[in-house]
Amino acid sequence: MKTKLFLFFLLCCLCFSIGCSKGQDEKKPVVARVNDFNLTLEEFQVRLGEELELRDDAKATPEARLDFLQECITRELLIQEAKRRKLDRRTDFVRTIERYWESTLIRDLLAMKNSEIDKSTKVSREEVASRYQELFKESERESMPSLSDELAYVIEQELGEQKKTRVLQEWIAALQHAAVIEIDQDVLVQ
Repeated sequence: MKTKLFLFFLLCCLCFSIGCSKGQDEKKPVVARVNDFNLTLEEFQVRLGEELELRDDAKATPEARLDFLQECITRELLIQEAKRRKLDRRTDFVRTIERYWESTLIRDLLAMKNSEIDKSTKVSREEVASRYQELFKESERESMPSLSDELAYVIEQELGEQKKTRVLQEWIAALQHAAVIEIDQDVLVQ
């Protein structure tokens, strides 16, 4: 443990005193070099922060930071070896990256649009009351209990989600309507 702490302390001291040899990392402190790859302190801290967010039980102790640095180094070595073997140029790899890129782009767009829709979607008390009445048949309305705050909240959330879904579907339909889309049925059935 003392050895790891000493190595960690030494590593931190070195990262502040050593500059990168090339490019944009020239002025940034380098935590580790792996062949021609420089892992800057800034990039290491970003990666470590992301890792800590994913793991509930993780803590940024000096020992954990050193272990994570070893993981980063191993990962970089494996990436470099995969590139040396030209695995990054294989068609299936490129397609996988394209699918991931597209999925991430769509996810981010939908998150942005949902945020916009959230801000503009309101459910009135009248809509909640109307929906509450719809839950009971005409003959049961005389004996129906009063609308509690908890039930009103649940109904409001349900109606809000329905409205948001409808607005999102309308937005997608508008995108389709505004686009030039051509489908060749003959090619499709081949």
